Amino acid sequence: MRRTVLASIVILALAIAAWFTLAPPRAVNELTFIFRHAKLASAYVASELCYGVLLQGRSEADVRASELGPYVDDMLSWFDARIDRDRGEVRAGFLGLFSVHYGMRADGSCSRDVTGAGLRRARPQALAGRGRASSGAQKPGPGL
Repeated sequence: MRRTVLASIVILALAIAAWFTLAPPRAVNELTFIFRHAKLASAYVASELCYGVLLQGRSEADVRASELGPYVDDMLSWFDARIDRDRGEVRAGFLGLFSVHYGMRADGSCSRDVTGAGLRRARPQALAGRGRASSGAQKPGPGL
């Protein structure tokens, strides 16, 4: 009796494993895709939030709705982010895993694995030279 039950369980487990391997359900395919590309998606989410929230001063909800919205991919909403505005840093990851760190540099750009310069220190320096011509004469463009 015990051997029959044990054999039935083993055969059922093998059948389920074969089914998942040969014809996996759509949910399994999507989860497999997410785990394969989670690091890349975490970097994308962190980068977009760094530029949108820290550099442009927008809200996280606005950046998620426009840059990370459903027209890009619904699965990006599964990635959580921690934004530290004082330090100028963003960490994004999937379920606490595959975390990627972006920081705001002193020149006013965002970069991966950079400790943030902080908004108080980076923003005035980064914005000081914008909108003005550089010192000295402007060089003509091609064909001028």
